[in-house]
Amino acid sequence: MSLPAITVIIPCYKAAATLRRAVESALHGAPNTLQLLLVDDGSPDETGALCDALAAGDPRITALHRPNGGAAAARNTGLAAMQGDWVLFLDADDELLPGLWAALPDALARCPGLVLFGMERTSGPVPCPLAPGGYARLTDLGDALGPLLFETGYLAAPYPKLFSAAVIRAAGLRFDETLAVNEDVRFNLDFLHFSHISPAICCLPGVYYRQHDEIAGSLSRSLRADLLDAEAGNRPALARLLAGAGWPPAGREALLRQSRPADAALWLLESLAAGLVALARAGMQGKEELTLVLAGGVCSNRLICERLARHFDVRSTSHEFAADNACGTALYGALALRGEEFQA
Repeated sequence: MSLPAITVIIPCYKAAATLRRAVESALHGAPNTLQLLLVDDGSPDETGALCDALAAGDPRITALHRPNGGAAAARNTGLAAMQGDWVLFLDADDELLPGLWAALPDALARCPGLVLFGMERTSGPVPCPLAPGGYARLTDLGDALGPLLFETGYLAAPYPKLFSAAVIRAAGLRFDETLAVNEDVRFNLDFLHFSHISPAICCLPGVYYRQHDEIAGSLSRSLRADLLDAEAGNRPALARLLAGAGWPPAGREALLRQSRPADAALWLLESLAAGLVALARAGMQGKEELTLVLAGGVCSNRLICERLARHFDVRSTSHEFAADNACGTALYGALALRGEEFQA
């Protein structure tokens, strides 16, 4: 059985060291009909030239260049150029694993709205909480929905999955470029809300996506429940999705309440960090480097730290603490300005 047309979108920013690996992984065993879009997001290094060189070497690859706007803007540029019936997002520092293209035909023939497949991280395994098979309605996910959203990120990140391009086109879906964090969560929630295809989701057996989440500055990071609280609009979006899907009211409320203890603290921390960045920048007086240091939480705090740093175009580090200390330590923030630390 042949594959339908598939578009792979790779947003690229300062990705010269890893982009070739990502591209080669996407092309391995891929059909000639594949459309691979490399979206250079205004990289100041040689990433843009590498995109052009890779495109010159394979007719399936197209290099797109845009001013720097962040991962959401880069993915949207790719969506505007999408020609396939399905779209897959791949980060430039990650890779697809062999066997995906051979495993897809049967799943895509069922006409699902979304196809999930397994992933792994260089920091450790990420078992999928959903058993392989087709799920006609969102409610058929049952108790797996919480872990899919909150514990593993399978339904929070833009990977590891294929989206029906027909749903994206019909609903005019795009990543919200105004969000500093959680734009991918919002996109997924909106996609599931507007997708009326049955089965709604098909889950493949097998692991076909590898996140290199231990690379400094990696886009691949662990996503946890507290990220739903990082932006005010995502929790209402989840509520709308659950209500529209006919989720039982009691279960709906339980999912909306599900979060880590540091949720509120991390929300305050994000606002605090933005203010500190602005204040420090105002007093920099020509100094070249600003480092944002956020302490508290666990892996999700690193995600917020890195995304804030990318949003404000500063260098970032983070410190991790035990989960039971997250609520207290998440209110701690510091700015290191050329070796000087300012406590908040």
